[in-house]
Amino acid sequence: MKKFLISLLFVLLFLPTSVFAIKDTYVDRVKDIVNVEVEDEKIDLYLFHGRDCPHCKEERKWLDNITDDYKDYLNVHYYEVWYDETNKELLKKVKDEFGITKEGVPLTIVGDEYYIGYSSAVGSLIEKKIKEYAELKSNPNEIKIPILGNINIKNVSIPLVAIVLGFIDGFNPCAMWILLFLINMLFNIKN
Repeated sequence: MKKFLISLLFVLLFLPTSVFAIKDTYVDRVKDIVNVEVEDEKIDLYLFHGRDCPHCKEERKWLDNITDDYKDYLNVHYYEVWYDETNKELLKKVKDEFGITKEGVPLTIVGDEYYIGYSSAVGSLIEKKIKEYAELKSNPNEIKIPILGNINIKNVSIPLVAIVLGFIDGFNPCAMWILLFLINMLFNIKN
């Protein structure tokens, strides 16, 4: 009976309560053109950029920042087109697929949407599209924990939270110093 209860507790603590899914409208029109291995249940973002382009550098820096936030949902594929002829040909094929006649980089593609150029406004549009495809909404019940990422507090097991917080609090340096101080005081009292 005791083993059964421990097993049940273990299953309840680590049982996921929600599953991530990509929206049904997400279509990757670029994967066959660039011949890239894509992961199921992840959104693929394709960036065609120039190595020395200042807007491209700014977008790459921005993408590096958001990639950490969306690592569970997003793969970013970079294609430098100014100095790489193969990537330049891929860019031409992608432009033909989307019917893009404008020239210039960066060209960012997420699903069936494309963005030419980069500014903070374009970055907001790209991030909004990623959230839309990943069916992510701004949620006041969601918090970001450094190692664990974004956590919805309504979907987390209370015993699991208690165990994790207890474990973290166990390494509280202030509590350790107070404990050492009190032990030191007890040793110095001679009565």
